[in-house]
Amino acid sequence: MRAVLGGVMAAVAVTASAAAETAWRRFDFPEAGFSVEAPATLRRASEEAGPGGQQMVAYLADVDGVRFIVATLDGRTMPADAWESDPDVMAGWVVQGATSGARVVSNDSFAVPGGAGREFRSVKDGLSMRVRVYVRRPWVVQIGASATEDQAARLEGPELARLFQSMALANRQAI
Repeated sequence: MRAVLGGVMAAVAVTASAAAETAWRRFDFPEAGFSVEAPATLRRASEEAGPGGQQMVAYLADVDGVRFIVATLDGRTMPADAWESDPDVMAGWVVQGATSGARVVSNDSFAVPGGAGREFRSVKDGLSMRVRVYVRRPWVVQIGASATEDQAARLEGPELARLFQSMALANRQAI
């Protein structure tokens, strides 16, 4: 299951250096109970089902060599025993899956009302990733970005900070 939870993130980590519109706008994911702002239109990029039927959908926006990522996992499609664990344990599994084979630079917990959160940074095959994982039953949400070595400093800059700051749960509580 860990591989399924992180597999989509690994699959969409490859960046594209295509310039896109730079107007930030809010994207709502009402079924998953959150909204987020992105610097370009998020396009549905993939949908995967794991061996247990887990459904994960990834949305991407490429802006000048940085790939912004929003991924949702519908926990209602997961085996019931997966949710028996603590939400922080579940967040840890997601990080393990997403960083498989990568050098993990950091992996820190943060508070999520009614759930758990993790932020990780990793490097694999010349790509840097910085992602936040939110676990709030029944959803797992990942937001972040990946960049090539020459653009990796942007993962510490204002664009990703704005993406993270814009994350709002269904009650519009910023995280």
